[in-house]
Amino acid sequence: NDIAGNCSDLLESFVASVVAGIMLCQSMDLGSLFDGDMLSNPSMTFVIAIPIIGLIGCILGMLYAAVKKMGDNPSKELDMATWISAGITVLGTLGMNLALFNADAVSADWLLGAISPWVAVVLGIASGIAIGKITEYYTSTDFSPTKKLAELATEGEAFVITKGDAIGSRSCMIPILIIGIAILASGYICGSFGIALSALGMLSFVGATVSIDAFGPIADNAGGLAEACHLDPKVRVITVKLDAVGNTTAAIGKGFAIGSAAFATVSLITAYVQSYSDGAEPILNMASFIVVAGGIIGGALIEFFSAMLSDNTIESARVMADEGDRQLSIPGVLEGTVNIEKDSYWGRRIIVTQLGVNQNIALAFVASKNIESSVDAVSIGKTKLLLLSYSKCTSMCQNAFTKHKLLINNLFEILSKENIELIQKIENISQKTIRDK
Repeated sequence: NDIAGNCSDLLESFVASVVAGIMLCQSMDLGSLFDGDMLSNPSMTFVIAIPIIGLIGCILGMLYAAVKKMGDNPSKELDMATWISAGITVLGTLGMNLALFNADAVSADWLLGAISPWVAVVLGIASGIAIGKITEYYTSTDFSPTKKLAELATEGEAFVITKGDAIGSRSCMIPILIIGIAILASGYICGSFGIALSALGMLSFVGATVSIDAFGPIADNAGGLAEACHLDPKVRVITVKLDAVGNTTAAIGKGFAIGSAAFATVSLITAYVQSYSDGAEPILNMASFIVVAGGIIGGALIEFFSAMLSDNTIESARVMADEGDRQLSIPGVLEGTVNIEKDSYWGRRIIVTQLGVNQNIALAFVASKNIESSVDAVSIGKTKLLLLSYSKCTSMCQNAFTKHKLLINNLFEILSKENIELIQKIENISQKTIRDK
């Protein structure tokens, strides 16, 4: 189901990019080689040829992955399969571009002449590969974002959730920036047609991307079966490594699908607006590739700033948590043993509890002003205690707001009185006879 869902998303983007390219072909003037018949339009042939060339590249790239024996790091072989597919697509589209377009078949808005369509395709291919590598950086166990998140796991669940959300928000910035730059560059180089070609270029080797994405669920299921069948631990070591690589490839597939969807959406909207307006630029064109590129980059900045805020929050919380642990680690009893004793109504001496090293004394009474402690601390043998001033502990900052300090002190006093009254009630209720109570 996971693979089917991802494939359906990519298929939708692929069809949208092809449709956008075909729609834009009819509005292009390519000189003497195009006499009005759409079937003789070289741009139409180029749009249809890109997926075919990409499919051939994917087949050859996957053949390499199938024949090549996997080493200790499967991600290298999978990456090489992607590079082979992309390289064959680049070379194939270059040959097709040289065969179809020349000085007599060039649109007026092509900045680089006859080579402009191929440059737009290469921009899309490069964007797809770059998004995949960036996704791998943020999700692979070999790089710092995942390692830092794993280190925070010892601090508690809140740190993991907050830091994970910050990493996810931060990871959006560079891929969206790449997509925005590719949209702007392809639009300036080859017009609206160039945006559709960039989307097709990114999706041209989608077969290799989806095949590598399928590696994730298969490896995950293999690990689960090995654990459920209680196989040799050596088998589990191998499946854990494959599972980690599979999670990364699955994330790459998701990132690729999102990036291609953005490209396809822009190309389809641009094609629709241009066809609807008969080639004339609207007065307020919200579908302009410049406006759309700026919009998605601006949206990414919101996520990036949110990630910066989350990171700062995490660091501040971590400092506070470490300081709290340090203060809580300060013991009341440094050496020896202390008995907490009290006199009953009948004059009997009762040992309430016994405190050892690293335990605190009289926490319920430290904040009470006028209530005398109902128990005594009696040392047993040689004892060393650490005595702290309650007033100094609650008045550390000289520049603190007066009402704020008063509020904190009142809060501690109320809690202390409540604790003392609770202790007295428990002492009365716990007596055995009505006379004792």
